[in-house]
Amino acid sequence: MIAACTVAGSLLAAAGLPALAAPTAVPAITIAASAKTDVGGDALVVYRGGRKYRVASISGDISGATGKNVVKLYAQPFPYDRAARLIGSASEATRYSFNVKPTIATRYHVVLDTSPRAVTSATATVYISANSRVATKRNCVSTPVCHPAYRVYVFLPRALIGRYMSKHWYVYVGLRLSATSNPPRGPKWLYLDKHAAVSGPRRISPDEYERTVRFSLRIGSKSATWLFLACARDSEARDGIGLPGRHDCGVHRVRANVSYLG
Repeated sequence: MIAACTVAGSLLAAAGLPALAAPTAVPAITIAASAKTDVGGDALVVYRGGRKYRVASISGDISGATGKNVVKLYAQPFPYDRAARLIGSASEATRYSFNVKPTIATRYHVVLDTSPRAVTSATATVYISANSRVATKRNCVSTPVCHPAYRVYVFLPRALIGRYMSKHWYVYVGLRLSATSNPPRGPKWLYLDKHAAVSGPRRISPDEYERTVRFSLRIGSKSATWLFLACARDSEARDGIGLPGRHDCGVHRVRANVSYLG
């Protein structure tokens, strides 16, 4: 009898409580980095590249928020030892997008200012690559073996270029020959040339230096088409240049149309 009365009293007390409101959904915000050059999902901008190549986009979706809310963009450049700083903001409802032009590998995150509290996104990183141009120093004129030479001009922000100048270069050469007088199509593969010579770096301006690349081609009396590439291995974790990990620079051969070596 006593136990039954206790249960009945508990039921009556519960019935007298006010109804509880449903929990409010917490807004969410996503983030992604994208660029014209994408290597394995990593966004890469090119220093002093054309507009398409030097700019990246930081974008994402907003869910669970009502109306328009302020989205704040924060940047934290390599080596990521200082607090991220605010570099932009916008009032958005369901999606946001910012254009960025980093000069070193940079992590980005966004903060959604919404009631009752701000929501912070995950982090997205945009990486940076050196830019270059090639000029012919000496053409291939002698036979059966010729010795072309090229000047390669490299561009990087002045704060980074000193670190990059000391790196070892790997040279790849591909050659295709034809018995006809018409030059053949370019080679599909380029091979690591361990006999190629690369001069020491020569500083030209605060953000530019030059090295000369020389190699030999045995063409005999045939028509020839050749291509060459030079690369330095990435060390992004140490200097903030290039991409994380290894990207075929130094391997035995690479495709002639390879989009990135590092």
